[in-house]
Amino acid sequence: MIGRLYKLFIPRRLRELMYPLLSSLYMPVHFYSSPAATERGGPSLVVACIGINENRNRLWGKRLLGDDSVCSRVERIWLWSLKSLYHGRKPACDLLVVETNRLLELLLGRRKGYKLPMWVQFCLDTSLPLTTLKKRSSKLRQELPRLTRKYSLSFEIADDEHSLRQFFDTMYLPYITGRHGETAFLSPLAELQRVFENAELLLIKKNAERIAGCLLEKQGEMVLLRYIGVKDNDPRHFRDGVVGALYYFAIVRAQERGYSVFNMGGTSPFLADGVAKFKLSLKPRVDRICYLGEYPVRLWLGRRSDRLLEFLNENPFLFLRPDGQFDELLLIDNSASGYEQRLRQLVKGTRCYGVKTLHLALKDDSPARRQELAALEELLPEKVTLEILSWDSVLPDAKIS
Repeated sequence: MIGRLYKLFIPRRLRELMYPLLSSLYMPVHFYSSPAATERGGPSLVVACIGINENRNRLWGKRLLGDDSVCSRVERIWLWSLKSLYHGRKPACDLLVVETNRLLELLLGRRKGYKLPMWVQFCLDTSLPLTTLKKRSSKLRQELPRLTRKYSLSFEIADDEHSLRQFFDTMYLPYITGRHGETAFLSPLAELQRVFENAELLLIKKNAERIAGCLLEKQGEMVLLRYIGVKDNDPRHFRDGVVGALYYFAIVRAQERGYSVFNMGGTSPFLADGVAKFKLSLKPRVDRICYLGEYPVRLWLGRRSDRLLEFLNENPFLFLRPDGQFDELLLIDNSASGYEQRLRQLVKGTRCYGVKTLHLALKDDSPARRQELAALEELLPEKVTLEILSWDSVLPDAKIS
């Protein structure tokens, strides 16, 4: 009825002018949950992804809930009604991922929610000697060199068109579609050819067989790792440590060519992600230049629930400050027995150069508990400060106003 009246009384030209504004305020909502969590006997985290791009919504659903995330329904909502998604609805939403636009960013300003990039960039200072980098990272010092020796892995550089086409068909396409499924963002061959004009094709060989590769794009004093591929997405190659070998040999190559920075490419801001864990094990620096996507994303904590607390306990994440630098949020239940060891492992496993502040939210933030954790600062990289918070400051019952 409203739609008919809208068409009847609003001239067509005016409707065309109003459409971009209305579509940016009346957004589709994709609701995601995890069937596997329900099968294990507990309720699933419920995530609402608000944005116009279905693939990006699906990507955030997968990041937050895992590969088995399922979109249960789609509806539309006015953006000033976000509160209705977690209040008065069954099941209520635990997390909201809002793809903002210029108007919404202006309306929101700095109020609430965590601003997330689509991709975080981790970098290594390859102007330092490899021995120095290995001292920082046991992964570089021991594990990766051992795997390359054990499985007879080596690398070569190819500069011919035939090798690029072979890499695209047999490595890049199978790997990306196998890893990301419906959320895959596939670049066409023409895009790889364009990048290849200013890049090298690094190929991993097992004995004489080419089994993986990537492009190393030159950008001034930096080299950027792009377009990873593994032959036929074969699980045997992953067991041989081929992805780790790609990063290891790319670092070696960056130093051979005299690049001062090795950019590892885009990574999820959620640090429990397997790729993020691997890159963090190399002790990188987070780059202030990150990919926000066409529209920045705001993460809102919908309401306090056991499943939300469980998620945040297991998923520390990076978010953007107003000045463009990164902070990290880590939530921990310090009333549980043995939490100290787990907390130290989390801090060591997610520490990253370039982060401004680690916000550590505690269930029990009494002065005595705070004093117990003062020693954690020695685990943090230089210039990273520790701020201890209470759960209540991070998890109010009504996070959105």
